[in-house]
Order: sequence, then structure tokens, then C-alpha cells
Amino acid sequence: MLDLRTALLCCGVLAAGGCASLPPPPPPPLALEIQRDLAYLASPAREGRQIGSAGRDSAAAWIARRFDEAGARPVFAEPCMARHPCPPGRWGDAFQLPEWAVGGTGVNVAARVEGRDPALRRHVVVVGAHYDHIGRLSQYSRDPATPGLRPGADDNASGTAALLELARRVAARPAPMTVLFVAFDAEELGLFGSRHFLSDPPVPAERMAAMLNFDMVGRMRTGRLTVRNVGSATWWRDAVERANTDSLRIDLQRGGGSSDHVSFREARIPAIHFYTGTHADYHRRSDREEHINYLGILRVVDLAERVLRDMPPPGPSS
Repeated sequence: MLDLRTALLCCGVLAAGGCASLPPPPPPPLALEIQRDLAYLASPAREGRQIGSAGRDSAAAWIARRFDEAGARPVFAEPCMARHPCPPGRWGDAFQLPEWAVGGTGVNVAARVEGRDPALRRHVVVVGAHYDHIGRLSQYSRDPATPGLRPGADDNASGTAALLELARRVAARPAPMTVLFVAFDAEELGLFGSRHFLSDPPVPAERMAAMLNFDMVGRMRTGRLTVRNVGSATWWRDAVERANTDSLRIDLQRGGGSSDHVSFREARIPAIHFYTGTHADYHRRSDREEHINYLGILRVVDLAERVLRDMPPPGPSS
């Protein structure tokens, strides 16, 4: 382990090229579960979580198991007859992809934590992140001439790990409103997972008060964070600024982004996207775990949790 004195000395000579061979610092203790989830999802054994792969299936199973361990409950109803007890539900919801899509079938994985406020728990906040990546699909990569696996550590194992961390926190201490945590599939092919979720939602869309989306939150630099689509509700800007007790350098953007929050915006559900920026490893083989800033993910989750818990109640028309 790199001791503090060595780290400080390294900082002083880094500009001159010193300490280049030092390993990245370990994740802070509060981020160890985040690291565990991200390491599993970004492992080569997950095959880049490519649609239709066994690695995607094991990633979905891992997410469901982690929701269960947190104490969250399944979201998707099992078919049942009125004369018999209904099963408790299922974690995954499969959907068909277009004929041109590799793999054929997507699977969203979701969990529910009931709100603690009797007056507000009928309202639902969706927290989402896509867990799929492009794997070996070179047509979606930024280095198509180079064969191999794109593990997608930042895109979007980082967002999925943030989703699971927030689920653990809310399950341990519920928010005023009910929260649905959804790991979307097939985002990389065209937002198919979030569009399917909204076409056949487990709760009526009119009860969805807001959506928070984590996509690429693993590369925070100099405390910078972009929060996109704050123009989707009048109160987002104030809610984010009020929650920023960690003095992050936040760029609030009125619109922007092409991730799953767009599906909710199109459905007129207020939605924001937490994002730490693009980088040279985007959709390349080099998007690996060793480049992840775990303290940065922790700071993003802290901010999102404060936003979630301080969210204003929906208006009379909600």
C-alpha cells in the first residue's frame, strides 16, 4: 500500500514524470462495496456485458443478488390467478430486441424500496443505470481495427456500482417516496431497456415523480461533475445546488446527453443524468477498472442521495 508520505512526494514530482509506475491508490473504506461490484462487472469474465452473452447474464444475476442482499424487493410481478397466492415477484424482465440487434433479448433488472412517508409513498422515484456494454462489437467501438474485449469499467460498470450503492443506503434507511432501482439493458444499442421499461412499467408512469440516471461516473477529475437535463423540472437546479455540501465543481446543463434519462424526458418525467465526463478510453479496450476514481463515485452517490432525500413532493396533478 502506498503510504501518505510517498503519495505526497509523488504529487510534488508528478509533473516532471515521477511516480509513473506507482499503482493507483486503493479505494477508500466507504467505497469497498462499490469496488467489489465494479470489479465483478468489469471483469473479462463478464465479456464486456455484451447483449446475448453469458457474461451479460451473470452480470444480471449479480445485480439481482446484490439487490436481494441489500433488502430491496423484486419489482416485476409474476402472473398469477386470483384464487391462488401471488408469488413475490421477479428481479428480471426480458424483452425482445429488433431483428438486427445482436443477441435478440434484453433483460432489465430492478428492485423496490417502499417509501417511509405514508403521504408520499405512492409516488415513485426511479434511479437507473445501464449495465450493458459493447463487449466485442467492434461496430460500436472507438478502436474497431483492434480486436478484443471492451470491458466498460466506466461505461457503465461505474454507474451500475453507484446504483447498487444507493440501493443499499435507501434499503437501510428508506426515502420519503418509494424508489425503484433499475439496471437497464441494451442502452448501447439505442436505449431499448429504458424504452421497454416505460412501455410496460411495473407502476403507472403517472406515479413516477422523477428519474435519476448514473452513466459514466467513474472518472471524476478535480472534483468536476456534470448534471444534465436540469431543465426537465423547475426545481432540479435548486435541489442539486442545495445537495452540493461537498463543494463539487458542478456543471448544470439544461439539456444534453443520450443515455436512459432521455426515455424518461420524452415521457415527460423529470430526469437528470450524473456524468463525470468522457475520456480517451471511451468504447475502447482501455476502459478498465484500474482507471476508476472510487472516491469520485462515492462523492457522486453522496450527492445523489441528498437530492433523492430532499426532493420536493409532486404537485397536485402528479
